[in-house]
Amino acid sequence: MIQYGIQNAILECDLAAPYINWNKYSTEDFCALVESRCRWVAANLYAGRATQPTSYIHLRDFATAMQVAPSRVLELVEYLGRLEPGIRPKGILLHESASGHFPFEAAPCVAAVRAVMDGVGWTGTGTGEQDNENQGQANPRGGRDSRSSSGSSSGSSSSSGFVDGALLVHVTAGYGLAHATVLECLAAGCTGVMASLCEEAEPTSSHASSLLDLLNLSRLGNPHVAAQFDMEQLRSVARQVSAAVRRAEQKRHEQQLLQQQQEEEELEEEKLQREAAAAAAAAALSQQRQPLILGHA
Repeated sequence: MIQYGIQNAILECDLAAPYINWNKYSTEDFCALVESRCRWVAANLYAGRATQPTSYIHLRDFATAMQVAPSRVLELVEYLGRLEPGIRPKGILLHESASGHFPFEAAPCVAAVRAVMDGVGWTGTGTGEQDNENQGQANPRGGRDSRSSSGSSSGSSSSSGFVDGALLVHVTAGYGLAHATVLECLAAGCTGVMASLCEEAEPTSSHASSLLDLLNLSRLGNPHVAAQFDMEQLRSVARQVSAAVRRAEQKRHEQQLLQQQQEEEELEEEKLQREAAAAAAAAALSQQRQPLILGHA
C-alpha cells in the first residue's frame, strides 16, 4: 500500500470464521489486533498528502456473525468507537447476504450496531450537504433522521472530508430480497450503501445496485434523493456502464472462442505431426528389412 500510494484502507474482519479458534483467542485479542492495524494505517499511509489516512472496517460475515456471536460484533464496534479520532476508523461496512437474513431480520442487527456507535459518539453525521445525503439514504420513508436536524451538524466530520461513523451496507443477491433488505437496513440506521451503480458493473458479484436503491427511495417519497442526485444523469451513466460491460463481455467471449479455436488447431497440427512421424518411422523400418532369398546350390 505504501509502494502504490494507497492512503485509505479497508480492513477485512471475520467474526464467525471457523478458522479462528475463539476458545484460544478472546474478543479482546481480536479488538487489539484490529486496533493495531488501524494505528499502522494512521502512522504509515500518510504519504505526504494534505489529508489524514482513512480506514474502514469491513465485517464481511456480518449476517452470520449476528446470528452466532452478536455480542462479539457489538463489542468490536464499541471498542473501535472508543478509540481516539485520529486512530478510529471512519466507518463500518456491513456485508449482508440477502439469502442469510430476511429484510425484517436484517433491520434489528443494523439497528443494534447503530445504537452502539451512537452510544459512544460515533454518530455517522457530517455537516451541510453530507447531512442531507445521509438523511436521504438513512430513512427510505422520507422522514428526518433522529441523529441530525435541518441540515445542521449534530455529529463530527473529519478533516479528510469523510463522514465519521459511516455505516454502509453491501447486500448480495439472494432469492429476490436484496433491494428490500437494503431499504430495511437504511431505515434501521445505515447511512449509505457500498455498491456499484448498476448490477452489470460487477458481473462476478451479484448484489443490490445503488441506482435502484436511490430510485426506490425517490419513489417512496424521500425528498433528499432528488435534491442530492441527478437521477436522469445517473440513469444515463448506468446505461453507458451496462453497454460497456456488455461490450467487454462480448470481446472476452470472442477472445475465448479465438483461443479455443487456436488450441484446437494446435492440437490438430500436433496430431498430424505425430501421424506423419509414425508413418515416416514405419517406412524407414520397412526399408531396413532385407528380403530372404532361397536358391539351389
